[in-house]
Amino acid sequence: MMFTSSCGSPGGASGIVHVEPRLAQTERLVNTATLGFTASEAAGRFRDHSRRQLDADFELLQGLLGRFIEFESQIVGDERRMPNIRSAP
Repeated sequence: MMFTSSCGSPGGASGIVHVEPRLAQTERLVNTATLGFTASEAAGRFRDHSRRQLDADFELLQGLLGRFIEFESQIVGDERRMPNIRSAP
């Protein structure tokens, strides 16, 4: 998981680090898109496409997801600075 991590190392705190629900939702969506692409590739869904095309497609997906993460992070930051402004749950 990208926005949560287990803290089970010796001498460390036990449990999961808390994150805002909005970031947890963003993580689920990013993971779903990435795993979906990977599963489709592994299942042969893209067999008619060249390795070069698949690499270009995945690079585009990474860029889109990166911009999505940046956008969502800005929303969470805005909500922290202005708690009366809330986005959809």
